[in-house]
Amino acid sequence: MPSEIVAPVAAMGAFFLTFMAAMAYGVISSNLADRKAR
Repeated sequence: MPSEIVAPVAAMGAFFLTFMAAMAYGVISSNLADRKAR
């Protein structure tokens, strides 16, 4: 695979994984806080 293709795909993949992890962390933490409040 040429590096011109690998570099942007790897960058987008890393950004997407980071975004998904942040979303999941926010949802889980808000769920835990909601459970403790009840």
